[in-house]
Amino acid sequence: MIIMSTAKTMGAPYVEAISNCNLSQVVTNPVPKNMDKLLPFKVDDVQNLGMFVQVTYFSCGGIAVGLVMSHKIADALSFFLVANKWAAVARNGNYDDVPCPMFEGAKIFPPRDSARFKPSTGIMKEEPVTKIFMFPASKISTLQER
Repeated sequence: MIIMSTAKTMGAPYVEAISNCNLSQVVTNPVPKNMDKLLPFKVDDVQNLGMFVQVTYFSCGGIAVGLVMSHKIADALSFFLVANKWAAVARNGNYDDVPCPMFEGAKIFPPRDSARFKPSTGIMKEEPVTKIFMFPASKISTLQER
């Protein structure tokens, strides 16, 4: 395991894995209980990490990127903004060319009086949500041609 970090931060664990099957097997017949193999840790086993990443290389040459971010530090919108920004930087090679996200939800939906809101102090343990995104080979080819 490699810890990607700077002098100021502890960083995020980054793991590379090799699979002996083709990516098409995973995409064509996804088995939700096996999706945790695309992550470096079981989601419930991680307590003190904000984010972790696993890149899995398949025998066909395909790649899967498993990205997990703690809900303690990011909601779904933030998660996808980070993932999209990271992908854009990887494509462009320049962080400055990628626009920063705008968190302007409060302008559209102003907060209500929260005097009655009393959140619990504990974090409820719920079943994690697994999402599978499938991209047809034709779409990947189109992107590679750009």
